[in-house]
Amino acid sequence: MLVFSSCQPSASIITEIENTMTATQEITPTNTPSFTTTLHPSPTATLEQAFTPTNTPVPDLSLVDDNLWMWSIPKDVFVLISESGISKDVYSTTYDGFIDETEMNVRVPASAVVVEVEFNQPLNEEVFFNIYDLNGSKPWYSEKIIQNSENPSQGYTYLDHNFVIDPPFWEITYVGKLENIDGTVLWENNLRLYKALPNTCWDGSFPDPVTLFCPNYDGDWNYRDFPNFNPNADIFTSGQVELGEEYKD
Repeated sequence: MLVFSSCQPSASIITEIENTMTATQEITPTNTPSFTTTLHPSPTATLEQAFTPTNTPVPDLSLVDDNLWMWSIPKDVFVLISESGISKDVYSTTYDGFIDETEMNVRVPASAVVVEVEFNQPLNEEVFFNIYDLNGSKPWYSEKIIQNSENPSQGYTYLDHNFVIDPPFWEITYVGKLENIDGTVLWENNLRLYKALPNTCWDGSFPDPVTLFCPNYDGDWNYRDFPNFNPNADIFTSGQVELGEEYKD
């Protein structure tokens, strides 16, 4: 006996196929919204130009009024030195130097010859007062300028070499120079050191500046006939002249 089946699919098979199709349907991913970032320009920073200080040229060291001062302390008087220098106020007598034409004149004999200076700026370098022979190329005596502790633009030194404070002459002229360490001359002048002159000897000459002796007339009784005979001489024969008090100051 032949059995024929129906060609219609069963309902259960159709349902299963539909479920399978539903499960396998392609899942479309949800589009993530994109965000557009708007960049706002930041404020432009104003760069201030860096300040570059201008180097102000420092003027060369020089003397105020291109001058210095010199004075002497009388012989056998103690030299008093303080931090600010040597003051005239502590002495009853001092002798001021003075410039006459091209010479600085300073009276000796002395305990010391003081040199005072004032510069256009504080003294920050080594400066010396040097003494030369006339036409000399190298100084034979030198003293360093000491800065004034109360006023750094001022300075001083004192000279106490025997050939300065009591040279074996009635007067002698050197050359004085104020120079820095590299030899730059800040001041220059002839320096005349002079002594107060006593009365002349019988022949009109001055006594020896060291011994104060007059020359011997060697027994010549005609010495009064000398052209320069001095009838008021302190002595008429050889011997030492006694200086009056006016010559000893």
